[in-house]
Amino acid sequence: MWALALLSSSNTIEASKESAKACTTAVDILNEHITLQDSFTAMLVGYNSTCLSDGLCVLDVDEDTLYELKNMNIEDKEAPIPAIKAVATAHFGKSFKMHPTFLAYDTACTDAGGILECVDGHMTLLGEAGAAFIKNERGVDTDVDMKIMSYPICLPKECDGEELDKVLENSAKEAILKAPAVAEEMTAQTEAMIKSVTADQLCALSGLDTCKLEVEAVGCQMSGSPALMNTSARFIVALALAGTAIFSLF
Repeated sequence: MWALALLSSSNTIEASKESAKACTTAVDILNEHITLQDSFTAMLVGYNSTCLSDGLCVLDVDEDTLYELKNMNIEDKEAPIPAIKAVATAHFGKSFKMHPTFLAYDTACTDAGGILECVDGHMTLLGEAGAAFIKNERGVDTDVDMKIMSYPICLPKECDGEELDKVLENSAKEAILKAPAVAEEMTAQTEAMIKSVTADQLCALSGLDTCKLEVEAVGCQMSGSPALMNTSARFIVALALAGTAIFSLF
């Protein structure tokens, strides 16, 4: 009886792996659509250009952090990294759901055979980043609270019911890579690093006391859009988009 239970469990795990792989493969194929890629990039640009005036993004950086960052000598390899203390919010919903670039992304997603899903996320980073790897020295004092709401993701039907950690993580990486402020300074090495690093690795390597993220699928509630998948996932890199998008405005 135990043998049958173990066999059943093994078959379930293998089936789950296969369906997860099918989801990931379908996402890669979906993202090959040039129109979808272009509309996604245009949406990020549209958000950056309007979120402040529309009251959809807020960045409150500690005065000392802002001063140190602005006066930091990036050529000095020995210069200490200043404390990073900030509160940031990025909302892709509310009025932005009616922005032409958001609507164009929704349309491009549907035309490509995908389904638009939106997620909320809350990330908390607290402690001394890197302290665990620096002997006899302090790490970078970190106190960051970031929220991102109604962040849209185009998903294929193969991902319905799947754990979408990896899918959403990869989508967020693409968002970071396509952000204009990042793309201008991007090197091949930096791009390779962003594509290869995982959420769990970032947290493990950070050395922070608290590296916590809560994510929930909330649905885009787009009038006329196809039925939305109801999924929950955990991805930390997506919230880097919020920071990238907002910091690029200052």
